Amino acid sequence: MLRGATSGSRGSARLAIRIAALAALAAILAHGAALLAGPPVRGLADNGDFWRVGRGAGLWVPDDPESRNRFVRPSFERADGHLADAFSSAALLVRIAGELPPRDPREVSLQRVGLFYLCLAALAFTLALRRGAAPLVCVAFAWVLASPENLLMLNSLYADAAALLGALVIALSLVRRPGAARWVTEALLLVGVFLATWSKQLHAGVGVAAALASMVGRPPGDRVPTVALLAGLVTFGAVVHFGAGAGLRFPTINGYHAVFSGVADVSSDPDRVLREHHLSEYRDRVGTHYFGAPVPPDLARRVETVSRTQIALQYLRDPRALRRTFTVVRRALVSSDRFLGNELPSERHPGAAIYEEPWSFGALRDRAAAALPFVAILALAWLARRRRPWRPLGRKPHRDAAALATATFLVLTIAFESAGAVLGDGFFALGRHLHLARFALDLLLAFAIASAIEAATRKLLGPASFLDAIRPRVRR
Repeated sequence: MLRGATSGSRGSARLAIRIAALAALAAILAHGAALLAGPPVRGLADNGDFWRVGRGAGLWVPDDPESRNRFVRPSFERADGHLADAFSSAALLVRIAGELPPRDPREVSLQRVGLFYLCLAALAFTLALRRGAAPLVCVAFAWVLASPENLLMLNSLYADAAALLGALVIALSLVRRPGAARWVTEALLLVGVFLATWSKQLHAGVGVAAALASMVGRPPGDRVPTVALLAGLVTFGAVVHFGAGAGLRFPTINGYHAVFSGVADVSSDPDRVLREHHLSEYRDRVGTHYFGAPVPPDLARRVETVSRTQIALQYLRDPRALRRTFTVVRRALVSSDRFLGNELPSERHPGAAIYEEPWSFGALRDRAAAALPFVAILALAWLARRRRPWRPLGRKPHRDAAALATATFLVLTIAFESAGAVLGDGFFALGRHLHLARFALDLLLAFAIASAIEAATRKLLGPASFLDAIRPRVRR
């Protein structure tokens, strides 16, 4: 009797925890919807880049110096335009949001765009839960998404909003229970890869990270090579689109920053770096950015064709440059770069007011920035633990294949995004360019927190895995 009573009480505890986790997830998403829908209207101010998505979405984005970087514009007028003019996943989603009923024939509300993004995220959470993802992990991921620095980006026309959604969808596709229906998780992964890699050129590495992570801890017969190949093809298509197709690219600006505000600025021998790029006569421009002074036509033509492979080699053979770069990236990665206004102009907010929430995951990360490298190392060590030999591509899957695959994806995303930002645009606006890398770092830390709770409560609830206890039955 005692044993039965104990078993029953543990079962009740598992059920209570599951219900509490689902309620917390619903509460976080509801709070996010309330924040995005207002009032007051909140979002991200345009720093001059909204036109990139607006052109493909068929919206007219005015150039208003008075509100640039400072104030949110609540809506945008419709204009003649076609997706093919500047196709991206972000332009596609904004276009769809603008066409959903009830449709305003004159303009598109920014809040409509943000709610559409959040509805897609909620759909991804729902599909993940139905396929065996632990509600506790979903709560942790939703907590990260609900941070104002991430959530308010959904109320914007920045391409990074689609990339954030894509990375979240990929992570949710990897966090699944063994035996869950493969076609759903594979479809989720491919949708996430499309959203991230087709948002803009910088995020191509996310697709590579997803393809590699999908092969971790799975047996060869699990159809992993198929989804990895498809993810690679989607990523390759994005690279061609933004590198040689109709996708927007800015070779002059990016090439200038990659050299003068990048490798030459941290190199132990900047003269040699410039000489190898045939730019020795522009030594005085080292440490400057493209918008600081007029760029001569001859220099503009030269920086358009700088080799990123050559720049990467210059970093690799210069330890001093690598150390400096690592320091700059680490500082930009662990601290939010929030300077864009989140409010409408008013007497209460005459300047660029930044909306904060002390309980948000981003605020927690900023306060613990100094300890993050150590926390990340401990998290990875815990996630990679094993009780039997690890065979990532062997006959048997890893005992925590889903956890290991998720951690692999997030770590690789951080690495690829950081390297891509430095090689692609130097250190110019690095904090903004590392937004997706910072989002992946937050997801990794939140995942570690959820896993630590699982480890701490396993003894209390018996030998059965805590995550298994709160997972719904997998639908095949």
